[in-house]
Amino acid sequence: MSGQLALEGFESPAVIHNIFLALAPEGDAPDRLTALAERLRTERGLKGGIQDRERLHVSLHGIAEYSEVPSRLVPNVSAAVGGLSLPRFEVTFDRVVSFNSGRGNRVLVAQAQKAQPALEELHRTLADALRRHGVCRAVRSYFTPHVTLLYDGKVVPEQSIEPITWTVTEFVLFDSLQGTGRYERLAHWPLSA
Repeated sequence: MSGQLALEGFESPAVIHNIFLALAPEGDAPDRLTALAERLRTERGLKGGIQDRERLHVSLHGIAEYSEVPSRLVPNVSAAVGGLSLPRFEVTFDRVVSFNSGRGNRVLVAQAQKAQPALEELHRTLADALRRHGVCRAVRSYFTPHVTLLYDGKVVPEQSIEPITWTVTEFVLFDSLQGTGRYERLAHWPLSA
């Protein structure tokens, strides 16, 4: 059967589009992050599903949540951040730790032990541009750069890992379609060489 009839009074829940700016791992980093998650899942007896490669990211700023993506969203975000001239830089993640996700689960993430000034500068510069243009729901000044590897009920104590480094060449506007497990890239902006 190709489809189902909707029961009167019962409608499918609407998809919420969570729009945010982020960095997507580049080069061999997605493979290395996935392999790390697989290894830790086996070693620690974790049951949670590993993040798909397409969903790996470092969140920078949440833009807003919508039931439908407004047609002016990408042009408005582009007006705010598209003209910025920012240099490429390297990021390194060299430890893993569990966070409380706030949803009754723990989230296992890769983080950096040391400050990453270029990444923090990108975060600040984007925040200033988003504020000036009134594009963002709430620009946060604090920033804990991390890449989510998987969700699980178990706590993984902080530990060092073989550093995973990549050169950041762009930042991306993502649409996380809540409840579907899908992320879509709406736009991206390159950093200067």
